[in-house]
Amino acid sequence: MGTWCYTVGGGGGVGAAAGGVASEPDAAGGADVVAGSIAGVAGAGSGVGAVVWGIAGVVGEFNGGKSLDVLKLNQCKAYLRKHSLRLSGTKATCIERIQEHWRLKDGNAEILYPKSSFVINCTGDACKGDVVLFMQRIFAKFDIVTRGANVIGKRIVAGRIVKESYGAAKQQHTFTVEILWSEGVQALPPLFPLRVKGRNLYRLKTFRQPWTDEAERSKVLDEKHKRGAAARHARAIAKFTNANKGRHYASIPLLALMKFPIKSYVQFKFS
Repeated sequence: MGTWCYTVGGGGGVGAAAGGVASEPDAAGGADVVAGSIAGVAGAGSGVGAVVWGIAGVVGEFNGGKSLDVLKLNQCKAYLRKHSLRLSGTKATCIERIQEHWRLKDGNAEILYPKSSFVINCTGDACKGDVVLFMQRIFAKFDIVTRGANVIGKRIVAGRIVKESYGAAKQQHTFTVEILWSEGVQALPPLFPLRVKGRNLYRLKTFRQPWTDEAERSKVLDEKHKRGAAARHARAIAKFTNANKGRHYASIPLLALMKFPIKSYVQFKFS
């Protein structure tokens, strides 16, 4: 079994041992302990106080054949929230995330995802589903006087791209990378959701693992390129509109906007 810990709710805690360590439960109450453990992390508990068994013990129960299905969705999310992990998805997705977190958290991630497995250079062309390896420059706190910050080191990140989108305001490309492992300055914990702009993801080269089905990746990439083209088009229109705010122009056909650069538009000003 793993290491057991507890948190004290109110007076009259249940079976708390002296010195801050709770006694190990007997095997008969396994399922109740599993459910109660993460419920306790969520802040659940009776008015008489509650002993919350550490998650290491929960994993020990699962290794003994117990199922995470005994947990409720809000209990799963309580654990994910405690460790600053993503909360989105169904109960099955959250359970998968908990299991993966425990598989990776003890330093096994670099064994499962070695640097040598990132063999394809995808600088400038990463997409959702890619397992990527990249380097980041880490800066000190931004100085409002000098309008800059000093580089304090670099961080190597291996992670899975779980989301990528173009912002509504400036159409900037942003990736959400779920950390598998990282090393260097300010290393991040496993499955931490790191948001990084595309230009920063690609700045110092990006490598990825091959997909099992590269044809499927091509479809995902094509869909991303279409959204990228639409975002650039929207940005061009917004730039044109902002530059001429307050003026009145005849409507320009959408097809014309797509074919010609903004500078070449013929402007028809109404008096």
